[in-house]
Amino acid sequence: MEKLNCWEFKKCGREPGGAKVQELGVCPATVNTKLHGSHGGKNAGRACWAVAGSFCGGKVQGTFAQKYGNCIKCDFFQKVKTEEGVKYELSAVLLSKLTGIELDESKVKTLNCWEFKKCGREPGGAKVNELGVCPATVNTKLHGTHGGKNAGRACWVVAGSFCGGKVQGSFAQKYGNCVKCDFFQKVKEEEREKYELSATLLAKLTGELNGPDEEDKDKNKK
Repeated sequence: MEKLNCWEFKKCGREPGGAKVQELGVCPATVNTKLHGSHGGKNAGRACWAVAGSFCGGKVQGTFAQKYGNCIKCDFFQKVKTEEGVKYELSAVLLSKLTGIELDESKVKTLNCWEFKKCGREPGGAKVNELGVCPATVNTKLHGTHGGKNAGRACWVVAGSFCGGKVQGSFAQKYGNCVKCDFFQKVKEEEREKYELSATLLAKLTGELNGPDEEDKDKNKK
């Protein structure tokens, strides 16, 4: 299987000698040697999401923190994750290579949804009076899932969580939106092979396993 670099897949024209170099400049990902070889790519060609100043969504992006939410929705990012499987390198590892600061993986903080989204619906949060306490923040049945507090890292299976600017309904009603969420994608990236399928999480909630969910079906097709 040929492993494409981002500029080959996206055809952005920002690689050295590319068609858009005079207009937009050379993309830093195409010349960043610190990430050369990551996921089998040339320079940062298969780790472009960790590099500031890459070209995504029709415009030059900012820092990793500023652009990551868009990057995890990118078809190339998803392609690399799928192709690499268990060999996929977490963004924290890539950033460690970029900065030269050795990563202590035991100290990488696993955020809960309310810490990442800053929704203010955790007990004592700023939006509790307006929107109420989010069920995910107090659901003890999912405590510890993916290393989170209560359902803080499995919020997508809990009815009544706050997503997309509004309170959501049941799992079946909201799941289509949840899988597009930057936090959902972040948890899947961080957990990798330890990620628990939604059917498993629902079984923890209800006490019974009803059969494969959409994730199971997709996994079986591959």
